[in-house]
Amino acid sequence: MDQEALETLGTIIATQRWVALATSNKDHTPLVSQVAIAGVAGQPELLMHLSLLAKHTRNLLDRPACSISMSEPDDGRADPQTLARVALTGTASVLEPGTTEFEQARAHYLRRLPDAEPRFDFGDFRLVNVRVANGQYVGGFARAFKVSAADLAAVQAEAPL
Repeated sequence: MDQEALETLGTIIATQRWVALATSNKDHTPLVSQVAIAGVAGQPELLMHLSLLAKHTRNLLDRPACSISMSEPDDGRADPQTLARVALTGTASVLEPGTTEFEQARAHYLRRLPDAEPRFDFGDFRLVNVRVANGQYVGGFARAFKVSAADLAAVQAEAPL
């Protein structure tokens, strides 16, 4: 990735809180849902706080491979295909309450999404960490790059999450 693409990727990760999450149903058909996320500074990870009542959460528990897609906000430009976007693939795992990892992730998630705090008292919600393996960044026509876990960790170290 070139420097401009890395900077734009960092901005997307730092500013987008509402993303598309793709999971796989039991019959292997795809399911896409909208979820809130928080990046993890300096790590190739994204946090989600999800209800067990949601099909995408149950899918992740059974089949943890997933993909997350996000883009620059649609600013009304004539050609939306020139908007920068990224699709990231990774593996989800539920963080166990009471562990140091959970408490650090919870604090980080709530710094990013403070209005989510009451849901941490709901028994059906789980804090899920997605460890990103790789992805694909598109910055408009003829500007596509592979995204590595190291690229994501680097932009999250730089971005004000």
